[in-house]
Amino acid sequence: MHPEVGIGKWTEQQFVEAVKYCKKPGGGLLSYPMTPHNTMTDGEVRAIFAYLKTIPVIEHKVERYVAAQGK
Repeated sequence: MHPEVGIGKWTEQQFVEAVKYCKKPGGGLLSYPMTPHNTMTDGEVRAIFAYLKTIPVIEHKVERYVAAQGK
């Protein structure tokens, strides 16, 4: 949960909304391949969030996807 290139600054509630409804914390929707998992309970998603917080942060460069400007 890297705070600069990952979800390390997200709150638990932001994570729940992202997983269940594909909502970005700043507004809008997450991009494919993320799909909503609205059949999961809040408790299940919170358990995933708690587990992810136990994984050590890895420092590495992340290339962000940039959509091609349309033709």
